[in-house]
Amino acid sequence: MQKIDIAQVSGGGQRRTLTGKGFTLAEVLITLGVIGIVAAMTLPVLNQAVNKKVRAEQIRTVKYKFTKATEKMASLGLIGPYDSTASFVAELQKHLKIMKVCPSSKLRDCWPYDTITLLDGKEY
Repeated sequence: MQKIDIAQVSGGGQRRTLTGKGFTLAEVLITLGVIGIVAAMTLPVLNQAVNKKVRAEQIRTVKYKFTKATEKMASLGLIGPYDSTASFVAELQKHLKIMKVCPSSKLRDCWPYDTITLLDGKEY
């Protein structure tokens, strides 16, 4: 911080010096630079934390909806032996909105080829 004499005032038998105190341009720029660096380092971490929470909530929602659909099927007496997975899925679709059903012969078309990392860090 720099002290600058602005003016000298006299009157009433006294002489005073008016001073202005303020930050120099260099000090302001350095401070803004440090703030920018800290922000650049923390924002990715914050984004990652938010994405993790969003993913956990999505998984929780899917589990809840699936549980409710199967509970409804059980209350209607529809849980029981099925001839095939396809017949179970056909019945489940009546109680749960299923976007896409993947035939067992074309699973590669439904799932990504990339490595999948779960919330606990396990990779598949």
